[in-house]
Amino acid sequence: MDEEKVTVDNSIDNNKGFTILELIIVIGILSILVVIAALQFIFYLEKANVSSDIQLCDSIQEALQMASTDPSVVTNNDGSSDLVELLRGGTVVPLSGLDGDTLFNEVVRDITGFDAFDDGECLKFMSSRPARTSGVIYCQTQGGILYVWLNHSDAEGHQGDYTAADATELIPGEKTIFAN
Repeated sequence: MDEEKVTVDNSIDNNKGFTILELIIVIGILSILVVIAALQFIFYLEKANVSSDIQLCDSIQEALQMASTDPSVVTNNDGSSDLVELLRGGTVVPLSGLDGDTLFNEVVRDITGFDAFDDGECLKFMSSRPARTSGVIYCQTQGGILYVWLNHSDAEGHQGDYTAADATELIPGEKTIFAN
């Protein structure tokens, strides 16, 4: 009987759990991993928002191109032809600078589904952090290509006071969100 008792006692003595130090180390490692994962998630979320802003510029660019090549718009005497000439003239124009009650504006609004010429309305569709606070959409035709870009944001969504003076200063994916 004594031998069995010793065996039972030995097995109880050998049954050890985790020490408090081991638990603290594991919790610390898990905390570091959670912080790294959260930072990466925030980074990828902002990249997705920037992609959404690029798509907004693309849709506005397509609408501007379609409206400026529509024969009924170009020949209309309500001021549409003046806006088309301004757009094609090579001058940097904030999108709000093309606003008006013309057929050109109506066609662009119909294509985009919103008032692209109203800065407040555009801000509702801007997703990246810098764009929501100070984003302004500009357009310029240069070398026969219509450029549309969103200032104050780069391809990673970092806020900065970067403002392209014209389309020649645009560096794809590096400085400014744009469509060409």
